[in-house]
Amino acid sequence: MKPLRVAFLWHQHQPYYRWENEFILPWVRMHAVKDYYDLPCLLKSYPNLKQTFNFAPSLMLQIDEYLSGKVKDRVQILTEKSPSALTENDKKEILKQFFVINYENLIKPHKRYLELYQKKQSGEDFSEEDFLDLQVWYNLAWVGEISKKDEKIQSLIAKNRNFTEEDKRYVLEYHQKVMAKVSPLMKELMERGQVEISCSPEYHPILPLLIDARSALEAMPWLDLSELDFRYPEDAQAQIERGINIYKEKFGTMPAGVWPSEGSLSDATCDMLAEQNIRWAATDEQMLKETAGNSFYDTMKFFTQVYRNDEKNQELRLLFRDRFLSDRIGFVYSNWDAKEAADEFCSHLDSIRNEIVRLYGEDALDFAAVTVILDGENCWEFYKNNGIDFLNHLFSNLSNEEKYKTITCSEAVDALHPEHSKVFNHIHAGSWINANFGIWIGYRDDITAWKMLSRARTEVEFNKHSLKDDILQEVMREIYIAEGSDWFWWYGPEHNAPNKPDFDILFRRHLQRIYELMGIEIPISLLSPISLIDTYQQYIASSKQIFPRCNGKSSEMPEWEYSARFNTAGVMTTMHQSGEFLKRLYIGNNSDALFFRFELERALEEDDFIELRIDNDYYIFIFRDKIDIVNKSDYLCFRKFALGEYIDVALDFMKKTKYKINITLKTNAKRNIIEYTRECPIVYYFV
Repeated sequence: MKPLRVAFLWHQHQPYYRWENEFILPWVRMHAVKDYYDLPCLLKSYPNLKQTFNFAPSLMLQIDEYLSGKVKDRVQILTEKSPSALTENDKKEILKQFFVINYENLIKPHKRYLELYQKKQSGEDFSEEDFLDLQVWYNLAWVGEISKKDEKIQSLIAKNRNFTEEDKRYVLEYHQKVMAKVSPLMKELMERGQVEISCSPEYHPILPLLIDARSALEAMPWLDLSELDFRYPEDAQAQIERGINIYKEKFGTMPAGVWPSEGSLSDATCDMLAEQNIRWAATDEQMLKETAGNSFYDTMKFFTQVYRNDEKNQELRLLFRDRFLSDRIGFVYSNWDAKEAADEFCSHLDSIRNEIVRLYGEDALDFAAVTVILDGENCWEFYKNNGIDFLNHLFSNLSNEEKYKTITCSEAVDALHPEHSKVFNHIHAGSWINANFGIWIGYRDDITAWKMLSRARTEVEFNKHSLKDDILQEVMREIYIAEGSDWFWWYGPEHNAPNKPDFDILFRRHLQRIYELMGIEIPISLLSPISLIDTYQQYIASSKQIFPRCNGKSSEMPEWEYSARFNTAGVMTTMHQSGEFLKRLYIGNNSDALFFRFELERALEEDDFIELRIDNDYYIFIFRDKIDIVNKSDYLCFRKFALGEYIDVALDFMKKTKYKINITLKTNAKRNIIEYTRECPIVYYFV
């Protein structure tokens, strides 16, 4: 029996957080000790498995800068301070940042950490002992499951409280030790032939937008880019070349393939990659569907396809991400029993294998490959034990079953067959998200940021001949950093996180630095935040009582003017996922009733539903054509439900209610798109 070939690609990436001699955010270090070491270390214990890791150059650069000892992140600096030396601003910063971590899996299981969290939530003052324990716990909680096998780390977890300065130093030094192991481990697995390492452009830019920002119009012709003319293919070229050079310095060889930032491709991007002797690139299956058009068929994504430029006599082989399976790991299985999740994943592989054999015969398995691509760090904190239990079961299944064979991405693209591998002379311009660039250039703030970048880049072009070589190099480095995708990821309403403002600050700082280096006055527009906070903040409190008719009509929106508003998609996750349907929740009240209005991205489909839970007493289940109520409350009863342009729900107060209520909002998306459950806790204060 021939096996089904499976190619995993784990994308490891962090934007460039450094400003001067400090990393503004700690995520390179935290994910290094929790994810970047643990995942390949676990893989090492399954020698029959092969996988591909994509290490973004901006991540590699920062790990090396940490290890040099010359640069620390803000959390490190705050952690190193004795509680007695903390200023009031330090304390505020610690209380804000040191709980930015998954509550369910990384705070709640640890008695003392949970106690500190609850103390912060209640607004109680922290003692010096509290601050010391918090300094240790925030750094300790980020240690990965495999790294926790260290005896001293285990003893500190067991100790739980009353930590010492010596304990704190050990945790921070242990972080450095784990970070130092990441690159040698990857090299070892690479040399064993168990791992292929691919590359990305240096600072993770959206290459098609650097080449020509108006490439966004191919998928989104309605965008107004009339005032934006950003076309710097030389920058895209430089980002690719510099990324390859960093890769060569680190691993001593040429990368065979790339994960182009955010899976972003276009004809010009493919041409550039091919010119650099890159053999393969990967993107999402939707990109294949948009490229193939009427010739697309469902199993096409399991076969390597080819982009060819006949004029230049060059080609690039393309792999396409299986969205369903990739997103099940990223968003679904975290809430499942680990073994059941691994078995269910393999059952889908079985179905794919059977379909390929049914349609094309068993020999087609020699050419097919299921490509599973996702972030290698962001999903694991949503799993118990950082996903190690799930991965152990999955890796065991894939290792022990003869009907599966894991391969590297290069091995996947080596198999071409004219019957299954089509040649395309044009690739749809888009990314792994919706096959467009909407996340990075689709909203007003995105476009504003691009205009600021364009203005700075134009100034550089105008002044470059008058700048000394060393200054010009420094200026261009700032340009390349500012071209990174992550700054634009956080503009607009799609994503929210506690540190979102930091990305805006960093982006504008890099642009400001460009003007400073050239001796040009900084534009006043760069001195204020780009984002319109009132529009995009996660939560806006209610200000007055409201009296809506609750008919689900847009004409009634003025009646909701004074309600509380939650940008629910952003609140529920910092990761992007297809299938999202709930955009915003409005909550308001008067003396007699409580009101909810749901604003949707799209109409509810058969398997979609919204669950609204109030104080664990009142449950509302909203489906596409009905509402179900479970009422254990003695102070609320159902009044009205309306399904129209909006979904409106009204509840009557049966007696004087509490000053605040706790609301838990859950959403579940249509299964044949992507199955997921999102949960968002809300505290609502009555007015």
